[in-house]
Amino acid sequence: MNNTEISRSGQIYLRQKQGSILEQNRSQIQRVQFEDGRFIDYRYNLDNNLCFGIKSNEFCRMTNLYIPGFDKKDERRGTYKGKFDQLVQLIDEFMTQLRIFQAIFVVHSYGGLIVKNFAYFKSQKVEGLVQLASVPLTLWQGIKQSQLLSLPKDELDQIGPASLFSLFEIIQLLKIKISVPGKCSEIFSRFRKLNKKIPRLIAYSPNDNVILASTIEEEKDQFVLGENAIKRRIVNDISKHSQLDKQDVGSIYIFRFDDTSHSINHEKGNELGILIKHFIKQLDNTEISTKLPKL
Repeated sequence: MNNTEISRSGQIYLRQKQGSILEQNRSQIQRVQFEDGRFIDYRYNLDNNLCFGIKSNEFCRMTNLYIPGFDKKDERRGTYKGKFDQLVQLIDEFMTQLRIFQAIFVVHSYGGLIVKNFAYFKSQKVEGLVQLASVPLTLWQGIKQSQLLSLPKDELDQIGPASLFSLFEIIQLLKIKISVPGKCSEIFSRFRKLNKKIPRLIAYSPNDNVILASTIEEEKDQFVLGENAIKRRIVNDISKHSQLDKQDVGSIYIFRFDDTSHSINHEKGNELGILIKHFIKQLDNTEISTKLPKL
């Protein structure tokens, strides 16, 4: 898989659990078409058993989901009019159509906004979240498009995908923003109410010029390391490394890269591939250890 592809806005990767149907022509863009005129494009990223930079014969299937409006096509298609919450239904029915009953979502940047909203409504379908410099649970402290025009090229390179937003894509962002009652305040309010039982891998950089590291660290403290976080323990250590904290899985999968930028998924593709593979395989050998309150 070309690691640069994940940095493009509007693309989301899913790791599908075993037992699902594999289709032919996996490297080609395919489409799920619904009777009401809606459709969504996707592509399997398995080329010669390569899965997110990791060779594996029976490890996982990576599905690249193209979000309407970010696929260089009009987001309006049938009954789908580009509203933010309509994406939840579209992704849900897409997974049902492909018999993906549960998945680990790998998101970068703006993809975190879409998937966290999906997780708010459909937490039972989210086995885990892999957040690579993704939109945190607080407001996105981004750089305005108008400011990008005056920046030198070396700084634009550091900003990464934010500098690649076209006018068409910016329009999609604005449409999504105004389609939710309460707009951004409602969206980020939902993020704070996400199911804390969903395990996460978080990778970020303090040198990210698009998303402040402090906002990601706030999310990390609230959902992974805080006293109210749901703890998971390792029941079978797949790596046999005694230095891992077997009583707190969440603390193992937080990675800060000081030598990268917002394009962490591209700049650290190989390292992240190894870490994500370990995260996915270890999840099947963990259990929740926190005593949950009785309902």
